[in-house]
Amino acid sequence: MGKWQEVNGVEALEFSQGGTYRGMLVWDMTNQPIAVAGTYSIKGDLVNLTVESPPNLTPMIWQVKLPSTEELTIVFQQGGALKRDGNSAKFRRVK
Repeated sequence: MGKWQEVNGVEALEFSQGGTYRGMLVWDMTNQPIAVAGTYSIKGDLVNLTVESPPNLTPMIWQVKLPSTEELTIVFQQGGALKRDGNSAKFRRVK
């Protein structure tokens, strides 16, 4: 849960306890972030994300590692447009 900002990039996500998320993700070759929103579910260390806005974007599966309560590493299992499977990104909690 909470707000997370990519350490070396522009992506940001906020996860709510109610199973929804919103944020900004780089989705296409322009490398410009777009606003996204949808639902998520957690099974073990995998997070399944369904994108509801904008419509018709590919669902994503991310493996999440929490080395601390302030840091999050995402390993893209099924990443979506520019998220290459096996690549990772680090995020920090936003206060």
